[in-house]
Amino acid sequence: MVLYPRTDFKLISTGVFSVFSRISVLTSHVYNCTNERNGYTCKCPTGFDGPRCDGDPCTSSEMLPQMEERSNPYSAIGSVTDENLAKAWYSAPEGMKMSDHAPPSGPACGAQNGLWSKMREGTSEYICLPFKDDTCKSMTTMKSMLCDGRRVYGIEKALWTSSYCFECRPDPIDLLFIQDVSSSVMKSVYDEMRLFIKYFVGDIDASQDAHNVALMTFAKEPKIAFHLNTYNTKTSIMSAIRSVNGTGGGTYLGKALELAASDIFTENNGDRGDSKNVVILLTDGRSKNTADVYKNVNALKGTAELFVVTSVISDMFADMPSSALSSNHVFTLSDTDGERFTRVILPDRFCNMAP
Repeated sequence: MVLYPRTDFKLISTGVFSVFSRISVLTSHVYNCTNERNGYTCKCPTGFDGPRCDGDPCTSSEMLPQMEERSNPYSAIGSVTDENLAKAWYSAPEGMKMSDHAPPSGPACGAQNGLWSKMREGTSEYICLPFKDDTCKSMTTMKSMLCDGRRVYGIEKALWTSSYCFECRPDPIDLLFIQDVSSSVMKSVYDEMRLFIKYFVGDIDASQDAHNVALMTFAKEPKIAFHLNTYNTKTSIMSAIRSVNGTGGGTYLGKALELAASDIFTENNGDRGDSKNVVILLTDGRSKNTADVYKNVNALKGTAELFVVTSVISDMFADMPSSALSSNHVFTLSDTDGERFTRVILPDRFCNMAP
């Protein structure tokens, strides 16, 4: 179903989005469609979804073309021609989203008029033509969803030489650190792990509305230091990290992964349903009961994306099936390719423009 603007917005009909008043242009999958002011609603048959009832947006989308041009607010007129876009689900590269502010006056994003998103409310994006003082003109709606880190849009073609503007504006992540504090971890390695967490958190936008952070430690038993919603400022998060100390004892990583999967990423403990879940495991690469580790890596995979930062690439990780943990998700503390790690973990630093 397509959602509609709230009544506190003034709508000005200019014909730029004329497709929304023409149900006849939709595919034959659509039925029970009702015209609305500046839009329509459709009841889709079982198994279909989307602006044209054309399937699951996460599997039926294609990459929106000309992303480099449409992400440049000053790109020349004519390099993007969205009036030729077919009505369909389109995905954007990870970290890229529709601009949330008006582009510069005049030609923008490869066309005469750059379209931008006034706001997102649930699965509805409120799309505007630029107007003076960053106000919204001719607002209409489209549906958008998050699919495996990429945002997918139900785009109808734009008329009057308009293009959809995009920028590097990723969704916040819910981030869990799991630190090995068992007796097998040498003090020098323990100190490197703690510095890694300190610098990583210090280098991101950690706050209630941006990246949320949780911390666990493990030895013989796992322990939750704080949940995703315990602290909402970088200062309080950093203070809590400094207060956590090692305990020593045996190394049971499997138990920690099991607790992470069952307890951390829940609504009561701060998980945001529309945010990507990421786990960074810091370990020396050793653990009791490796079969339990493999089992719980697979269990966690259904909840979050796991990255390992280890002092050595032990057999436990080297022999792990790639279906459970990809080799490009395993790093060493001495890894000097910091940019590669940042690109993988923090798409807000380097939006991935590759399809």
